[in-house]
Amino acid sequence: MSSAGYGFLGYGYLLEGDCAAVFAAAGSDRRKMLHWFENLAGNPNRNGDYEEVTPAGRRVQVTLFEEWLISYWVDHAVKRVCIVEVMRVGGG
Repeated sequence: MSSAGYGFLGYGYLLEGDCAAVFAAAGSDRRKMLHWFENLAGNPNRNGDYEEVTPAGRRVQVTLFEEWLISYWVDHAVKRVCIVEVMRVGGG
């Protein structure tokens, strides 16, 4: 599954991998997350709350946004933020 959007600075974002939670979320939560993704695309150099390294060696930023844990990496060559996982960790 993938979905794309664009932020400031010409960077876009792409939902890939395990992001079904975005589409399963209530409308207001979904809108908040999409707005957060757009803001991230507008400032792709921001660090997450912590960083994980995948078995393939890719550095993935992980951020807690409200009750959502969002994992992403930035592909500067194509000006894209790749959001690879969205997981609900709390809340309703």
